[in-house]
Amino acid sequence: MKENILILSWWYWAGHNAAAKNIQNYCTENHINSKFVDIIEFWNPTIWKLTKKIYEKNMESSPNIWNFFFKISDNNFSNKIVNIINRNLQNNFNELIKSFCPNKVIITHPFWLWLISNQNKSFKVWVVVTDAIKIHSMWINNSETVDKYYFIEDISKNNFESKFWISNDKLVTSFFPIQSQYFNNKEKINNQNIYILLTSLTQNFCEQLCKNISNQNITLNIIKWRNSKLFDYLKENFINTDNINFIDFINIKENLDKIDIMIAKPGWALMTECISSDIPMIVSSFIPWQEEWNLSLLQQNWIWIFENNPQKVIFEIKENNFKNYISNFRKLKKENSCEIILNSL
Repeated sequence: MKENILILSWWYWAGHNAAAKNIQNYCTENHINSKFVDIIEFWNPTIWKLTKKIYEKNMESSPNIWNFFFKISDNNFSNKIVNIINRNLQNNFNELIKSFCPNKVIITHPFWLWLISNQNKSFKVWVVVTDAIKIHSMWINNSETVDKYYFIEDISKNNFESKFWISNDKLVTSFFPIQSQYFNNKEKINNQNIYILLTSLTQNFCEQLCKNISNQNITLNIIKWRNSKLFDYLKENFINTDNINFIDFINIKENLDKIDIMIAKPGWALMTECISSDIPMIVSSFIPWQEEWNLSLLQQNWIWIFENNPQKVIFEIKENNFKNYISNFRKLKKENSCEIILNSL
């Protein structure tokens, strides 16, 4: 029987889409027929453009908005309201199922579970949970339709089981789905090539870091990453500093082998890519209500440093024995993460 794997996600949060795209790439490489669908394809284009603009403008600068939606949606009553709203999308989804005829469906965003539940289910449903530690209740909506849940690590899986009373037979620790070629098992972790993503970082932190690193035997690579204003300011003031490089754009996943240490906020996709390649993260800031549980994951697995003092960051880079992190990376990551998910289908 021909395998048709339908992969369902939602653009708004990069981690959800990164998981879906990585699974789709794995399917392509292994000649498995698959189709990726973002739920925005079912939306009115005008509504989609408006909500996209609101999200990009406010979610990082006004995190309390996310906290508000997180709290009101994390209960059964709100789930029922969303279920009613989703009926407007149901016809489009029914047509998708009818035309593609999937025998397996992989979901990386819980919104899809409302639509799946209304199907006369002729396919298996696998859910890749792209939350850590504290799992939102949306992930268990219509849990009777789900055949397997996949988690990044055991703490998240165990918390999910105890909070929602889901049978352990349905729960699998798979790590985040990343293709095996992007894993790197280091024998040691150097402290020479430091990369910094400017998203959500402050001007004062970055400026002081550049000033203090200029006389060190360390190379700092500054990536613009949705912060053009700060990037241009730093470039204007430090372009002539020998050990500071400025990068407009870089495909981080394709350049993981060049990075010794990453300074960035703990976004889901970046965090798991760093784990896969034994790259310690130094976190100087994070988006409240969105990334706190990512911090908890890093903290409970001892693979990060939280420090917002630039001088102390440089001290950590120079003096910390990052080799001690390697065993912790090994415990957490699974190089066959995509295979674990796809082979259990």
